[in-house]
Amino acid sequence: MKKLIAFFLTVVMIGLPVIPSMATTTTATLSRDKKNSIEKIIANTPYEQREDSLKELLNSTNKTANITPSLKSNTNNVNEKDITYVEAQIDETVNIDEDTSIVFFTSGDFLVYDTVDTVDMPVMLNTCATNYIYANNKASSYTSTKKSVASAYNALGYIILEVWAEGYFSYNGSSTPTPYMVDYDYEKYGVLNAWNVENWKGGTSTNASNKTAQFKASGTFGWGLSWKDNHWNMQTYTITVGYKCTKAGKTQSIKSGI
Repeated sequence: MKKLIAFFLTVVMIGLPVIPSMATTTTATLSRDKKNSIEKIIANTPYEQREDSLKELLNSTNKTANITPSLKSNTNNVNEKDITYVEAQIDETVNIDEDTSIVFFTSGDFLVYDTVDTVDMPVMLNTCATNYIYANNKASSYTSTKKSVASAYNALGYIILEVWAEGYFSYNGSSTPTPYMVDYDYEKYGVLNAWNVENWKGGTSTNASNKTAQFKASGTFGWGLSWKDNHWNMQTYTITVGYKCTKAGKTQSIKSGI
């Protein structure tokens, strides 16, 4: 997927308006006060309204996008082989509640793990399976459908990446639950935000020894092209989202590095 970067970079024209959401060149760690404000927005603002609130907050103290002259003038000359990939450095991790966490990076970007409301999927039982369950007196129950989402924002509050996995479980209180994956995918935003994706995969699994099951999706994402120390850098971070379930039907979100 890295070879796609060169393509996206070569199609960028200098005359194209530079939108803050499209490039992550900020390398300053967010202040504690700013983090506190972000945490309040994440905790108290509906998922669909967060980006507007974050942009209003962060742009009030960042009147202009921190985009270097080198990025503006030389982006169309960048070749993938000239980019150094560096693992994103975590500044701080904050747990808002059981399902919601924020990972602040030293670059000024931040990643929000959350659970989004979704519509429960209808459960289809075939007659043979149902008769078998009843014969063994172990009728299954189903969890609600869970959608685990990770949203990456740049230091100006613009969303640049979303990763999600959605599914549910059947359980009977004694056996290993059965996981069902409904959907998993990712969405990338921004023309000038050069990034790549590697090792993207998703699926379900069970663990008979502790009678748990899970569905999850994972990939290593690169974003935030910046010019530093006379060369181009792009940070990478492995994002994992999903849910796991116990034999009793208790679910817990899966968040990489947390």
